[in-house]
Amino acid sequence: NNTLKGYFVSSPDTTFYQSEVFGNVLDFIQANPAQCTLKDVKGKLILTCQDVPSLNKAYDILLKMKGAPDF
Repeated sequence: NNTLKGYFVSSPDTTFYQSEVFGNVLDFIQANPAQCTLKDVKGKLILTCQDVPSLNKAYDILLKMKGAPDF
């Protein structure tokens, strides 16, 4: 369906949620609200990105979320 979904750790006290990487993910979502959303479903965070037609595009998005420089 040209959709990328990511499921985050369900434990809210994990250090991941205080990490730079998670901050970068939030920044990416805020900068791309038409493409990506983050929802809390029954205590689990689910990231959904639309218009992801290939694995290469998914990989590019994940690199951007991680904070990798553009190539």
